[in-house]
Amino acid sequence: MASFKRHQQNKDVPYSEGCGGIMWDCWGGSAGINWAIRKLDQIDREKKKK
Repeated sequence: MASFKRHQQNKDVPYSEGCGGIMWDCWGGSAGINWAIRKLDQIDREKKKK
């Protein structure tokens, strides 16, 4: 999640203005963050079942 957080400020930066927007997309962008949050929630739920 640290990589997502570091590049989140660049999510709207056009590719022509530097690599920040590219890195945001490389890390999965907003969809990647949402997936990671859902995955962490799933792992937490599975741990609680045990």
